[in-house]
Amino acid sequence: MANENDNLNDILSSPKQYVRANKRKNACKNHGVMTSAEALSTSMAKEEEKKKKVSKSEMRNRIRNMKTENKPLRRSNRKK
Repeated sequence: MANENDNLNDILSSPKQYVRANKRKNACKNHGVMTSAEALSTSMAKEEEKKKKVSKSEMRNRIRNMKTENKPLRRSNRKK
């Protein structure tokens, strides 16, 4: 019993240890729960990854569309 009280007093006397103990407690309590800022940053990171990873066919389609955007349509393809 005396040892437990000594440990408790040590933790309370050292503010850094007290803060760390609370952080550990909160980390266990909130395990798997993200704050809104963390969720936003992870979703933004996922969006960036999606932008980086573009399939070859998608890239070909983009290039093809860019080339055809500036060309005038042929007479047979013009909208009536």
